[in-house]
Amino acid sequence: MTSGITHENNIEMLKFDDYRTYFLSQKVEYKPGTYYKYHSATSHMLGAIVHKITKKTLKEYVDQKLFIPLGITNYHWADAKEGISFGGYGLSLNNDALIKIGQLLLNGGTYKGKRYISKAYLNMATKPQSIKQDYVDNPNTKAIGYEYGFQFHISPNGSYRADGAFGQIIVIYNGLAIISTAQYTDYEFLYQKIYDHFSNIYEGNFDNEILNSYLKNLTFIQQNKDKFNLRQTFEMNANPLKIKHVKFSDDYILLTYENGQTDEIYYNFNQDSYGVSYFAKDLYMIKQPHWVIPNVEEDKLTLKILYIETPFFAEYKFKFKENHVTLEFKPSPNFLLNGFTVGSKR
Repeated sequence: MTSGITHENNIEMLKFDDYRTYFLSQKVEYKPGTYYKYHSATSHMLGAIVHKITKKTLKEYVDQKLFIPLGITNYHWADAKEGISFGGYGLSLNNDALIKIGQLLLNGGTYKGKRYISKAYLNMATKPQSIKQDYVDNPNTKAIGYEYGFQFHISPNGSYRADGAFGQIIVIYNGLAIISTAQYTDYEFLYQKIYDHFSNIYEGNFDNEILNSYLKNLTFIQQNKDKFNLRQTFEMNANPLKIKHVKFSDDYILLTYENGQTDEIYYNFNQDSYGVSYFAKDLYMIKQPHWVIPNVEEDKLTLKILYIETPFFAEYKFKFKENHVTLEFKPSPNFLLNGFTVGSKR
């Protein structure tokens, strides 16, 4: 992260047919190696170098050397437009995979007795190699810290971590590998809580009977509500999602896009509703499995779409007035979409 490039604009990068060209088009403000600035395209160039040397994409190389030997096969890695794995972000791993990687790091590069990462390299990668100069003396980064290794963040207490976007992390601290897959993105708060809680490790005996009794009583109560009764189709004004029509029925909405593709989103006030719909996934808009939470208030219908095994969600809030509907779209933080409000054509 010390390439000397200080300006990052991922939306601008997506306009390029080759993300390596985007990186090379950036102005180098500082002598490489002297100034820290987080820059996803810089990490992508490391992946491009791996591809150049090994003749394998990052996905192919990591599959061969690490993932398949560890039994990590159920994951997604986004490709850049030039046809190689994107090295800046776009790797989606489930909890099982994160636990295996956490155990690998905790063991200093070994897993089930076999070495996969050089101990000497890992020692270098997890020790300070550069200073995040903008973080020094910042009261909001006391737990986050101001040091960086080789693609690992270093905290003042000596712990290190792999930070994923939007709350997905692996922290190695106090002899533990701590995994978080949350939608919470206040990292300073999150890390401070982790360090406070795990600074002393309880070594006594747990009462499994009390624990199991508590877990059995955990439940989610869903209130029964009447159906939302509306059978009407609206033509929408121009909007960033390029939704052309919205059709309402008793238990679903049908979104039709300008390119002819559709999203049929079912909802039910009395039971869970699952389906698939388009949302931002790293570099692209793709169909993803979701869970729907509906809510109705007089002239409003709100559908909160939670995308399964991701930190992403989207809220569609429809407000009706006579023969007109207004859509307020609010997505969770992501790399492609912003919120907007649009009305139907009159």
